Amino acid sequence: VFVSACGEKESDPPVIASLNLVQDSIMSEQGAVLQLSYSISDDNGLSKFRLTILDDFPDARLSLAPWFYEQDFNVTGTEQSDTLLVNLPYPDLEPGQYKLSFTVADIDENETAQEKSLVIY
Repeated sequence: VFVSACGEKESDPPVIASLNLVQDSIMSEQGAVLQLSYSISDDNGLSKFRLTILDDFPDARLSLAPWFYEQDFNVTGTEQSDTLLVNLPYPDLEPGQYKLSFTVADIDENETAQEKSLVIY
């Protein structure tokens, strides 16, 4: 016997159509920025996305001021494409490999995530 739950279709999770780092290797210097472009969509509506960047190398966080970045961005509609710039905290940035996590949530609280690696030298 097949029973439908109130006749409602479950919402699909959001889609990350593209996530691109302009540079995946960045020199730690005054004014350095991480630039990324993204394209996201959802069948019912987007809610927000979270960008997290944390170190991903042995002996990380040994300096006096380790860098950890996390920020939520509100989005609306069913599609969005844009470019983000993240200022790198010079000189408080340890050289090494970092992991960028991009998590998108829709209005139905479904989530999709994608990760990228970058190197600060």
